[in-house]
Amino acid sequence: MFDGICNFCNGAVNFIIKRDHTNKFVFAPMQSPTTQKLIAQYGKDNKDSHY
Repeated sequence: MFDGICNFCNGAVNFIIKRDHTNKFVFAPMQSPTTQKLIAQYGKDNKDSHY
């Protein structure tokens, strides 16, 4: 999970994806429905997850 609004975070994710030739890493932006569902499922909120 990463902050999809953060340019630094997006850059870091893109850097990793470009070099991950075995598809070992999977990313989802915190703003996506999938991530929001995981956050709710595990009883977490993203209020304090900002940088």
